[in-house]
Amino acid sequence: MILRTPAIAVPALALVLLSGCATVGGGSGDAGGGTGGGAGGGTPNCEGVTTGGWEIFRDDRLTVTPDADVIPLQAAGDVIEFTDSGYTEGTTYGYDLAYVDGGQAFGQGGAPFFDSEGATFRLEGPQAPVTADGGPYAGILSVTATDSAGTTVLGNVCVMLATDE
Repeated sequence: MILRTPAIAVPALALVLLSGCATVGGGSGDAGGGTGGGAGGGTPNCEGVTTGGWEIFRDDRLTVTPDADVIPLQAAGDVIEFTDSGYTEGTTYGYDLAYVDGGQAFGQGGAPFFDSEGATFRLEGPQAPVTADGGPYAGILSVTATDSAGTTVLGNVCVMLATDE
């Protein structure tokens, strides 16, 4: 006994199986319209970051200029200045940087603030993510102070990173 499959059955079955691979929606990975910091539409920011240790905060002893929700570090001439009211002789300052995509912070490493003068130190743009292409991306700049008692995170501030092209 020979079974014959109608000629339309095989292509129809293939179409049904492949339809499970289709994507739905805009594909940005960000249901909030791009506010998670990545390259998918909207203005990137640091809202909703769920990666532990990268939540936005600022210790009262840290003053940041300019004082904005998202501080630009996209171009030459963009500068963030920090002042630590809790400075003691021998304190050194550093930072870690992460870019934000889809509510997640991805660490990029950091460095000491080489141009610190006592309690005042600064970072100049442009700063771009090392392990991400495209953009624009929001980023989180984690500012640390190290003294004889150890290292303290003084704040995590949201920045706009340069586009890597």
